[in-house]
Amino acid sequence: MACVRSVKKPRAFRFCQYQNEILPNDVYRQIWQYLDATESRDVAPKIMLRLLKLACDHGCEEKIGQHVSLLIEKKESIDIQLIESLFNSYNPRLPTLDCQQHFLGSYDNYIPIFNDLTEGDLTHAIL
Repeated sequence: MACVRSVKKPRAFRFCQYQNEILPNDVYRQIWQYLDATESRDVAPKIMLRLLKLACDHGCEEKIGQHVSLLIEKKESIDIQLIESLFNSYNPRLPTLDCQQHFLGSYDNYIPIFNDLTEGDLTHAIL
C-alpha cells in the first residue's frame, strides 16, 4: 500500500490522476465512492485520507477496510474520530477518572486575618 504521507491538501485527492493507484484495493475504492456520494466535497477526501493514513501507520489496512465496509452496509455514519480511536495503537483510549474536588474553603486556614493583627504585624505581612 502506498502510504499517505501528508493529509495537508485533502481536496487534491478528489482530482488526483493517480487516485486508483493510491487506493489499495477495491474495498477502499468502494469506501471512496460511498464517501464521495454521501459527504460534502471538502469532508469526503479528508475522511478518506485519514483512513488511508491510519491504515498505513498502524498496518491495519484490511481491518479498517472491513470495519468501514460494515458501517456502510449497516448504513451507519463513518465517524473518523471513533475509527481512529479504535485502530490507533499509539494512542490507546485512556480510562476516565472520577475525581472529587476537595473543599476549597480549607485554604482559608492559610490566609492571615488582618483584623487581629497589630500595625507592625500588618506591615510585616504585606512585605
